[in-house]
Amino acid sequence: GSKGAKIGIVFHCQDTEEDVKFDTDAAIDHHQSDEDQSTMGEDEEEEPAQAVRFGVTVSKGGKTVVLSCRSDAEGHIDVESVVVRDGDAESVLAALAGGEGMHAALYQGPEFTELAEDLQQSFNDYVVKECGLDENVAAYIIMYSDYREQEEYLSWMKTAQDILD
Repeated sequence: GSKGAKIGIVFHCQDTEEDVKFDTDAAIDHHQSDEDQSTMGEDEEEEPAQAVRFGVTVSKGGKTVVLSCRSDAEGHIDVESVVVRDGDAESVLAALAGGEGMHAALYQGPEFTELAEDLQQSFNDYVVKECGLDENVAAYIIMYSDYREQEEYLSWMKTAQDILD
């Protein structure tokens, strides 16, 4: 598998976004659905499919690779960037959480989209095959992100209410 490397997943509940893919049929359907919305009640409005951004950390020998990923609503995972950092996963994540930029340590390599397509695909395959991030894990991340966001929202509302009352 990962040849002795420690693998982790990190994400924040607010790193979700609408899962939008350009499709001319969908654009036509969207226009028609806008017209139909006036007849549709508030309760009937369907929530858009969600995508989530997350990081996969792979640490070995005092270095960590951070693969920034995005999973769409169907559970398809795409790697969007690959960064190499000094330190184990915990220290790298602490530095990132503390506001240290992704470019603070080692040479970061080219933009991911500038890599050869087969190399980009190799990173995607690594995340799925070696790290075990299949559709089920991607779906779990999306569902858990939604759950945590609701929990955080309720806590935020309670705190605001406690302060303002």
